[in-house]
Amino acid sequence: MGVVAGRRIKRIILIAIIALGMVGTNLLVAGVPSEEAFGATVESTWYGSIPSAFHEDELPIRSHLSFGGTITPFAFGISEAWELSAGVTGFYTTRSMIYGTTVWRPFAALGLAFDATYHLDQQFSITGGSAVFLSMYTQTREFAPLWRLKISTGYELLQNLGRNRLVLSIPVSVDVRTDYISVSSGIGITWRFERKQKEAM
Repeated sequence: MGVVAGRRIKRIILIAIIALGMVGTNLLVAGVPSEEAFGATVESTWYGSIPSAFHEDELPIRSHLSFGGTITPFAFGISEAWELSAGVTGFYTTRSMIYGTTVWRPFAALGLAFDATYHLDQQFSITGGSAVFLSMYTQTREFAPLWRLKISTGYELLQNLGRNRLVLSIPVSVDVRTDYISVSSGIGITWRFERKQKEAM
C-alpha cells in the first residue's frame, strides 16, 4: 500500500507541474478586487481519466467531454489585491471515447468550491482554487468522493459594464479519486455582479 500511495503522489505532483506548464505565464483572471459580489460560471472542457495499474487499460489516458458550472454567492476582498470566494459547483462528464472493448462510464458530481485570487491590475489576476465533490456514476448509481485542484486563466471581455463583469476563462484542473486521477482543460465564461466594488488600484 505504501508503494502504491507513493507512486500516486508522485503522479499527482507530475501532473500538477505539467498543468502549470500548460498555463505558462497566462495565470490570469480578470478584474479589480470585489468588496462584495455574486457570480456564476459555465465551462466546457476536455476531461482525461488516467487509469491506475489495476485497470489494465490499453490507453494511458481516456478522453471524455465535460460540462459544468459554479454559483458563487460569496466573493469579497480582504485587501487591495486579494479576494476570496466560495460557492456550489457541479459538472457532468460523458462516457469516454470508444477504443477497443473498454468504455469508461459517465458520471456527475456536486460539491463546494473555494478560490483565492490575487489581482495584478484592473484586468488581470492569478486565481487558484480547490473543490470537494461527491460524484455519482449515472449508469450504476455508485457514489465516490473526488477532490479537485484548479487554476483558471482568463481575460475580461467587456469594459464599462457598471457593476457587471464578463470574463472568458481557460480552466486547468487535476481531479483525485480513490482509484485514479484525471486532468481537464477547456473554456469557460464567468459573469460577476458587484454588490459593492473597490476603486481601481
